[in-house]
Amino acid sequence: MKKIIISILLVFVLGLSLTSAAVGDVTVTFSDTEETGNPADTVSYTLSLENTGLNESTISFTSTVLTDASSNEISAPTIDDVTYSAGASADVSYSVTIPSTAAGDYTGTLTVSDGANSEDFSYTITVSSVDSFSLDASEINLEMLSDEEEDSSFTITNDGSTTLSSWTVSFESEDGDADKIEDS
Repeated sequence: MKKIIISILLVFVLGLSLTSAAVGDVTVTFSDTEETGNPADTVSYTLSLENTGLNESTISFTSTVLTDASSNEISAPTIDDVTYSAGASADVSYSVTIPSTAAGDYTGTLTVSDGANSEDFSYTITVSSVDSFSLDASEINLEMLSDEEEDSSFTITNDGSTTLSSWTVSFESEDGDADKIEDS
């Protein structure tokens, strides 16, 4: 009796990591439904398709936008249609580039269709917490005469996945004086 219960639990656990369904005569197996990455990373997913029918089959793919609990979004990937001969099998891969967005779990739905039948698969991208920013000006020149005013500007862009809330700006003069502006 214990062996039967353990066997049932093992089959159930294996089934959680592997999603499989039939779309018409094509068996679709989606084995990697969860990926993790940082902003600017590209994550990839693979579907295995097997045409078990007697006729050629064209399969199309559409995805929803991936969203998190706060309604932040990651754009849906574009996946080309594929045509399989009877008895053929192959893998279809697609990728998603993670934009600069909030850390968290983003879920989307991938619909696989043969025109008459379709099946939905849920998939997730976990965006890791990353503190990162970029500055559009590497040097700000404050050369001016003593009675002139000069404005300099720069843009700080949050390239990471966390809110950056504390800022310190410092500078160093050509003669090595840190945080000190001297005039004539």
